[in-house]
This record gives sequence, structure tokens and C-alpha cells, in this order.
Amino acid sequence: MGTLKKQIKENEISGGKQDNYSYSVGTGEGLVKLEFGFKNSPNKDTHKDTHKDTHKESHKEYNTEPTRIKVDASTLNSDIAEIVNLYYLIGMDNQHLSVPPIFKGVEMFGTPLNTHNDDFCSPFEIDKKFNSLGSFWNYQFHKDGIYLCNPPYDDILMKNVALKIEQDLLNTTHKVAVLIVLPVWDKATQKKLNIPEIPEYETDFEAYHLLLASKFIKSAKVLDQHMYKYYSYYEHRKIPACFTHFIYLSNGFELDFEEYVLNWKKWSSSSHIVID
Repeated sequence: MGTLKKQIKENEISGGKQDNYSYSVGTGEGLVKLEFGFKNSPNKDTHKDTHKDTHKESHKEYNTEPTRIKVDASTLNSDIAEIVNLYYLIGMDNQHLSVPPIFKGVEMFGTPLNTHNDDFCSPFEIDKKFNSLGSFWNYQFHKDGIYLCNPPYDDILMKNVALKIEQDLLNTTHKVAVLIVLPVWDKATQKKLNIPEIPEYETDFEAYHLLLASKFIKSAKVLDQHMYKYYSYYEHRKIPACFTHFIYLSNGFELDFEEYVLNWKKWSSSSHIVID
């Protein structure tokens, strides 16, 4: 990877509106486009009232609107440089590959640099200035709808993700569907596929088995590495990263899972990126 260029290139506000910014950020790999705005930033009084209510009724802990930090124009350039530095240091590689941008919903593992959705969780506090909902580990479902979960591929982390999603589904009053992608690390599926290019991992892959045993599971598919690709926002291309477990959980929000599988396959074979 090339040297990170801290200089922000052509920091021009598109459209001339305070509530809709579009920036191009220079990295060693080229320009990364940032889009964000002032929307959905609750005022201090509203946040205080919500905070008090969560102590009155325990179930409300799982249904509060996340706090978002308002963009500070005076520190905008340094904020952009900081997040690019942060994600450059932890690696702009396969750990940041995303599900197809045609999938809309709340992204539970994203960053300001690699999501196409308005609502997303991300690891750093500064990300909230770019519309992040905050860390996945501090987040609970805040509205009805579709949630996309593409966690970093770490065995222990994925297990904890599976446990948290199950608990949050049990506690939330919102109707949600969660679409989860995991690598094919379990020995049974690897043996069934019988494909030499899949490395064997010395793991029981508890995350996968926890999700299959969930009371909320609706469906699960194994997706071929070459027919179902991921998207790199940094390289602006589709990448056949790995064989994938695609898992659908729901507590009452219905969707056509087969259509999602079909659309992922169509998007992967198309030359069109499909980013509106």
C-alpha cells in the first residue's frame, strides 16, 4: 500500500447546503469519497429525557435512538485526516470488504469509508461526526427494519457477535430482520464442499453453530466464493473473497431471503456497481 497522503484534496462542499456534504479524501491508494450530513442529531434536552427513561423501564435500553455528534466545520479537515489515518493503520484490506451496496439497511459493522447506508455502526468515537451510530457493542436495535451484519473474521469476536444479536433480539420491541455473513470455517461444511482452496481452520466455529441454533433463525445458505462477491470501497471493485454462510434471523420482520441471495448473485456477475 502506498504512503498515506494527509492532505485533503479539493475539500469542496457539494450543493452548497450545510446539511449535505461530499468530500474526496486522498489516500495512498487514491481518492476515497465521504458523504455525510447534519441530519438525525438529537438536541441535548431530548437526549437527557431519553437517558432518564432508560432507567425507569429496563426494556427501553434496547430501543433508544443513538446519539450522533454534529459536524464541526472548523475541525472538518483534521477530522477527515484522523479517520483516514485510523483506518489506514488498521489496514484497508479484506477486513473492510462489504456486502453489495445494493443491500439497504442498518449496517452493524461499517465505517465512514466503506458503507453506502445512512445508518451504520463503527468502532471509533470520531466516526459519529460522519453519521455513525457508535460501536456495535454499545448499540441496540433502534427501529424496525433490516440489519446487515458483516463482522471482522475473528473466531472469538464472531462468537460474541452471535451472542449479542441473540440477546438483543430477545429484548427489543422492534420488528427486525438480521442478515449475517460469516466465512465457511466449520469443518462439516468444508468437508461437504470438498474444495481444496478452502483452508482448514482448527476451530469449532461456535458463532456459526450458535446462529443455527437460534430461536430466530429463518434460513441459511452457503454462497460460492466466485459467484457471490464482496465490494471494496477502497479499490472500487468486486472481490471473490471467500465461501460465505449467509444467515437470516428475524423476530417478526419478514423479507424474501431467496430474493436477496439471487440479487447478490446477479450483482456479482454484473459489470455495474449499482451505487445510487
